[in-house]
Amino acid sequence: MGANQEDVEIDLINLFLHVIRKWKVIVAIGLILAISTFSFKYYKEVSSFKDAGVQKVAELEEKIASLNSSQKSHEDYLENSILVKSPFKLYESKYRLSVKENAAQDNSKIQQVNLPISEFCKNILFNAENQLLFRKDLKVETENNQVFEDLFEFDNESDSYVDVTVYADTKENLAKLEDHIDLLRSELSNKLGDKFDITLLKISSKYGDNDLGNTKKFRELGLVNRIKADLKTYEKELEDNQPQDFVKISTKFGLFGLIGGLFLGFTIYSFIYVFEGRLRDKNYLQNAFALRTIACLKTAFYKQTDKKELEKLIGSLKILCKEQKKVVAVSTLTKEQLTESLTAINQVMQELSVDFELVDPCKVQAVNDADKVFILEKIDESKLEAVVDEVNLIKTFSQNLLGVIYA
Repeated sequence: MGANQEDVEIDLINLFLHVIRKWKVIVAIGLILAISTFSFKYYKEVSSFKDAGVQKVAELEEKIASLNSSQKSHEDYLENSILVKSPFKLYESKYRLSVKENAAQDNSKIQQVNLPISEFCKNILFNAENQLLFRKDLKVETENNQVFEDLFEFDNESDSYVDVTVYADTKENLAKLEDHIDLLRSELSNKLGDKFDITLLKISSKYGDNDLGNTKKFRELGLVNRIKADLKTYEKELEDNQPQDFVKISTKFGLFGLIGGLFLGFTIYSFIYVFEGRLRDKNYLQNAFALRTIACLKTAFYKQTDKKELEKLIGSLKILCKEQKKVVAVSTLTKEQLTESLTAINQVMQELSVDFELVDPCKVQAVNDADKVFILEKIDESKLEAVVDEVNLIKTFSQNLLGVIYA
């Protein structure tokens, strides 16, 4: 039965503690990057400060002024928008505005329509005169025309018609905005003349959740937050372009380099831990090969031996190895790496008068001759690929495999 290393679960605590053991190398990587970034920034600051001059400062001030203006516009929208200020419910009506030829057209007249229809309608609906009417009708004092334009939505457009949806917070405001839709139809008729039929049909109306307003509110808040972040960046850059202590500036970059180096070192050793192919999961062999776990003395390299598991090991071996002549433990590790567990196992085997031997997986003759066989490995030390080969080999040459003991 095959097995794949990628199936082994990684314990994050084990990973962290394993990586921390390499702290000296990780700190060295951090210091190297800290010195490098400090030196690079110091050199750049000294060499470029002379060239920054008035032009750079002027550019930054212009960007800051533009962002301040944009922030003010978005905050004004949030303060005055009917959609945003009606958080729960909203009135809406949908109309279909149709523009159809009722006679042959000459080219000049067709060009006057300036399709698409929606753009032609917006130029009429949102002209300066109508914007003043919006302010008067809705009693909203703002220079931000988007507050009113967002109350109208154009969709389902074709060559001859477009659907117009109007939104309002109250029935009274909805009626006033519907008057603007009717006014749009009249102005279209006046502009296009008798050679076009202009029809306006109300196709739906409802009172429901204000999803549109909430969406716009979150969008505007997001834009304001991004503008504030950009302002902070540009203001910091403007500050950095003024004469100041280059060592202080470079030290900050050195700290970033230190943090980056520590992170890099931690990441490198984390990848080594994940991909070095060690046995990490006490349930892996059981799941992959239906192999019994006799006992697990340690579930990680840093833990102390579990006394209950040690008692379980001794009791299990006394039952499993009773009245056997020869028992073999197979391991990819050395005796020195398994000293503690071998001490307990030898005591049990002596008590049972059983001939016991620890062998390498390649000693198939010893495995075949043994009455009982078990695997002895250590989590975080045994190589997973070698252990998988070990299990497959033992299963090939012995029908007496008891299971696995994690030392």
